[in-house]
Amino acid sequence: MPVNDSVIIALDIVKEQLLDENPKLDKSDKSDINQAEEYLIQVIDEEVKIKRGIYTLMAFKFYKKALEPVFLYFVYHRNEENFISKCSKYIYKFIAELEIAYFSSRSIEEFYKKAISEVKASSHPHFEFPQADNDNYKWKAKLRNPVREPSNYWNTQGLVLRTICYQEENEHQLMFLNSGENDWDFQIEHICPQAGNKDIDKIYTIGNLTLLEKYWNVEASDAEYCDKIECYKESHAIITKKLPKKYYTWSLELIDSRTEEMISYLNELFADWRRDYDKG
Repeated sequence: MPVNDSVIIALDIVKEQLLDENPKLDKSDKSDINQAEEYLIQVIDEEVKIKRGIYTLMAFKFYKKALEPVFLYFVYHRNEENFISKCSKYIYKFIAELEIAYFSSRSIEEFYKKAISEVKASSHPHFEFPQADNDNYKWKAKLRNPVREPSNYWNTQGLVLRTICYQEENEHQLMFLNSGENDWDFQIEHICPQAGNKDIDKIYTIGNLTLLEKYWNVEASDAEYCDKIECYKESHAIITKKLPKKYYTWSLELIDSRTEEMISYLNELFADWRRDYDKG
């Protein structure tokens, strides 16, 4: 599957920002940045694990900023030995720390300044923050809270859902960039419908949410679980496709348990990525 146009456009923007911020670069330096972008696109195309990592970063609301440290990693370190392995470990460590910081409502600007400063200095940057221990509690607590504003769905819940989906070794999961241009777009689906339910907090909790193609979501909207199972089975989103296999029925009581399962899964992912990075 070729690199999505949205990724290429985003990388072009990151490159142009770097050039604009450094107007005194000579011709050789500019050429080096262009070569770094070309190699990054090549690696995304050839290395599926790195592609999944880049697409996860694209799931952030501020994805252009999220891509900048990775872009700089290619600018400064692409000629080192074992670069692909180092780069892959760096990307996933960066995702783990960025998501924990974001879910914990920590200052993302502070995080970026530190990440950019350190990636310029080393191919194995440090990710040490005084708030890290407290963040390990805060991000989980935040994900247990409902988010009722539809405009904010993609910022947090959508990021969680796509992060989980992108770990599936399935090329269809890499089609989740929500370009807004066609019926392949994915939307947030409420498993237990919003209409007619009094426990609004549970309805808007991550455990009651999944991803569903726009055209299936129209059909499934406000239907009971038993009536929307066929839509779930047809979805390309693995996280959604698995629901009918695991749950024959759906109830408010299951929402809390699924919320905890998702948080536990993310916690294990982050721990694995951190350990892998720390091994060097």
